[in-house]
Amino acid sequence: MKNRILFHIKPLPANQAEAVRWLLALVRATDHGTLREVPAGDFKRGWFAVGFLYPGLHPDAALNHGTAVSSKAEDCPEIRAVEPRLLAPSYVESGWPVVLAPVADEARRRSGAGELRDEEFYCSEAVIAGMCSRNPELAGQTREQRDSTAHPTSGQ
Repeated sequence: MKNRILFHIKPLPANQAEAVRWLLALVRATDHGTLREVPAGDFKRGWFAVGFLYPGLHPDAALNHGTAVSSKAEDCPEIRAVEPRLLAPSYVESGWPVVLAPVADEARRRSGAGELRDEEFYCSEAVIAGMCSRNPELAGQTREQRDSTAHPTSGQ
């Protein structure tokens, strides 16, 4: 398909609404104390949704949140309408929403146990996919760049 961008991890959400749905499964599991029991595929979907939705967060920053929290957040009405805790409160030092801290801890545990590869744990591809979904110009540039590396022109 000509308009698709080749990403190196799967599955990735198609849009923000799907990312929120995938992430909510992990938030609910956290609320019910069952996050460790979430099957690997479902956990990866939710974890990749974190990267898709929050390009400014880094898994390593989740190691040290500090104790200060803030109720200030960028307003995103679509997310706030579904689950306001995905926006605030958040840790001042790391930027991580408080509700997602256990998800980051579980991702680190799964990574350490070999259940997430490094490229899945750091999921920069999910970050790029999310940024491309919000910025058509960036999506076009990314598609062109990846197409040119996947199919280099001959004779150069």
